[in-house]
Amino acid sequence: GLQKGGVYNHFKSKDELALATYDAVLAELNSRYRQVLRRDRHAVDRLQAMLQAFPFRDFAESSDPLLKGGCPLLNMAIDSDDTHPALRAKIAAAVKDWQSLIESVVCKGIARQQIRPDIQAEQVATVIIAALEGSVMLVKLHADVTYLHRTLEHLNQYVEGLRRET
Repeated sequence: GLQKGGVYNHFKSKDELALATYDAVLAELNSRYRQVLRRDRHAVDRLQAMLQAFPFRDFAESSDPLLKGGCPLLNMAIDSDDTHPALRAKIAAAVKDWQSLIESVVCKGIARQQIRPDIQAEQVATVIIAALEGSVMLVKLHADVTYLHRTLEHLNQYVEGLRRET
């Protein structure tokens, strides 16, 4: 509800505002993932819980979604391009952290004999992140949340297929 002048009373520049916005959004996203990862012990269940916690799953349908504009990592990565290296570096680090988190869950699942030993953690992380971010782009482009629902359904089946049979 602030006017442009009011915003710049709190931030010295657009760059400072962008970085502060990014930090706030990232803190919220990290909080969501930490909460769901505390609940489940089995690696496959943890990955599926992460998919359920994906904060943009309802943004096109909800009157008050977490972020109306879609995924901030995707948006800022595209918008920052080469024009805002500090923001781009933060986004790259956040995506790397997200990849590392997924890889860690997969690697622990393999070590605990919950996930098949032939699974490559890096590949799982890449598939999950690329599919989720791509579906967000399609939802925004076509104003149709079906793309995200289809992707989440597919990813849940994909993750279930990682489970090691006992």
